[in-house]
Amino acid sequence: MARKKKLNFRQSSSPQNVFQEAWQNMMTDMDKFLPEKMRGGQGKKKFVLWLFLLEVLVMGGLGTLAYQWFTR
Repeated sequence: MARKKKLNFRQSSSPQNVFQEAWQNMMTDMDKFLPEKMRGGQGKKKFVLWLFLLEVLVMGGLGTLAYQWFTR
């Protein structure tokens, strides 16, 4: 007879939301290239928000130009 192993899955003591974990990972990555004074607190959050908005605007503009170019 084959032995069956009982798998014990342990959950971490503080389960995190997927979005919270992604935010934490992004913040640690941002710390690698941000200046010292922006590495903590409110300044970093504002920088990430402005970077996101700039990215959305640039990608939207490029997408619009590409769409217009392809539909001509």
